[in-house]
Amino acid sequence: MKRCSERITVLRVRVGKAVLCVISVYAPQVGRTMEEKEEFFASIGEVLLMVDAKEQLVLCGDMNGHV
Repeated sequence: MKRCSERITVLRVRVGKAVLCVISVYAPQVGRTMEEKEEFFASIGEVLLMVDAKEQLVLCGDMNGHV
């Protein structure tokens, strides 16, 4: 398990011969600055670039999106 920031955690689990990469996120809430939100999404991008193409990826958490 690797804590990339206070809002992003990465867990890699071997399942048989495969590796499952679970990324758990907690986005900044409404009322936070746009700079903080952009920084958060840039951080997710950096973390995703570190995931090996052979790994199975699960991205989960609270993205604080609006429908």
